[in-house]
Amino acid sequence: MRPGTTEWTCPDCGTEHGGTTMGLLEPDDVERPVPSVQAVAQEPAPPAEGAASAVTTARPAAPPRRGARWTRGRLAAIAAIGIAVVLVVAFALSSLGGGATASPSPSLDATQALCLHLRDLQTPREDSLGRLADTLQGDAAAIQAQGDATLASKVLTLRTAVLAYRAALVNQGDLTAVSVKMGKALRAMPC
Repeated sequence: MRPGTTEWTCPDCGTEHGGTTMGLLEPDDVERPVPSVQAVAQEPAPPAEGAASAVTTARPAAPPRRGARWTRGRLAAIAAIGIAVVLVVAFALSSLGGGATASPSPSLDATQALCLHLRDLQTPREDSLGRLADTLQGDAAAIQAQGDATLASKVLTLRTAVLAYRAALVNQGDLTAVSVKMGKALRAMPC
């Protein structure tokens, strides 16, 4: 770079140097003037160290890069649009899922509903086991109404085992015997 030059473009890679400072971006409508080959060739060359005179060859400046420049205004507009799109999609998805209920689908028969309700055994907590016992009572009644008295009896046996397990949790007692009883009752289930 010649002395006194504040902006220049690398002739090898085309990188612009000195035109902007860190954090400042150019506005969209500003085009920097590109010096012509003749103007570059007419500038006097600086004397080389240890030599009386030096012959320099002037390379033409690389053409300015064309295309979209990322200015603060464009980046802010893109960010605002992106945030708005994310919010609209999030609200749309949350409004679609707002009507979900915990009750089984009316298209399920009593046995399928029972299998769905047995998922509550994955969280052996006092409150969830109490709700499960109530649900199993309803499942046994629905299975009995469908005409399967044997399965209804097995569901009531499981309900008794669930209540015994819940009582052992509440009293902080030994869970070994009640766990075995509940395991046997679960093996009798069709799911």
